[in-house]
Amino acid sequence: MLFSQTAHVPLIKAVALDVDKTITEAGTISPPVLKALRKLEKGGIAVILSSGNALPVLTGLKKYVGLSGAVIAENGGIVYYKGRIVKIGNREKALAAKRLVVEKLADYVEESWQNPYRYSDFAFKAKVDIETAARKVRELVCSRMKEMRVYSSGVAIHVGEKSVNKGVGLKKACGLMGLSFSEVVAVGDSEVDESMFEVAGASIAVANAVPRLKALADVVTSCREAEGFIEAANYILRRRYTHRL
Repeated sequence: MLFSQTAHVPLIKAVALDVDKTITEAGTISPPVLKALRKLEKGGIAVILSSGNALPVLTGLKKYVGLSGAVIAENGGIVYYKGRIVKIGNREKALAAKRLVVEKLADYVEESWQNPYRYSDFAFKAKVDIETAARKVRELVCSRMKEMRVYSSGVAIHVGEKSVNKGVGLKKACGLMGLSFSEVVAVGDSEVDESMFEVAGASIAVANAVPRLKALADVVTSCREAEGFIEAANYILRRRYTHRL
């Protein structure tokens, strides 16, 4: 570990896990990552997938990897657990923001292929540098729709309501699973994960995380992306019964 700020936590029962650039490497999930995910589950720690991806993408991943935790999709806009789907946020407002971006910023972004399957958080791929594109989208949407927010995950640009985020989704997921927030460790890499870190009992940022997330984290891994997650998973399993991360 690069550094650790000791956090007191009860018995760890779940890990809330970002996907892109946290468990992926160059957009793929490697066999060692699959092994680490299953090792957590075998160790009695439920894996909660928490991502900006659409629900069908994440439920497919959950099913075929064999994960037992809830799914938090669309950065908190949708929560799924044991056949129950909870929709969070105002779809009409999100659709209006999406239409605005499509109409005004076609030179900077294009719609994600996942948008037809999304409910209240719409995603765009950058045609130019992603930070430039995100700034353009933010200036347009937030100047006209004060209740909306725009942020970049480093992979895509997301548009949704300010009141909807991964932290809200994690609270709902914990309720569905019968967990207290303090029994969950959050793992992530981007600004989108900040609200999740603030809710969870403890948090781990992978080495490629943005500075703001590292500042919030109890632990920062020495490795990046997928290797960082594997490092984090092993660390969690070693510390599970110590009540300290």
